[in-house]
Amino acid sequence: MPNICGLEVPRQIFLQRLSRRTILLGAAIEKDQILSAIQLGARGMMLKDTSAKLLVDGIRWVAANRLSFGRGRV
Repeated sequence: MPNICGLEVPRQIFLQRLSRRTILLGAAIEKDQILSAIQLGARGMMLKDTSAKLLVDGIRWVAANRLSFGRGRV
């Protein structure tokens, strides 16, 4: 999304108290970004170059009300 930081989307969802299961896609993922994303209510975070299979698996995992960060599932 042009002109918007990746963590701004879940921040706006959080501030508006919307109920969404959000997965963030990023070029790189740092530990502090994962913590911020969780605090803002994101349910997952994956690299942009993640394979289609892993992306679909992550979406299914989050749809089942679980967390999915990279290859890790919680």
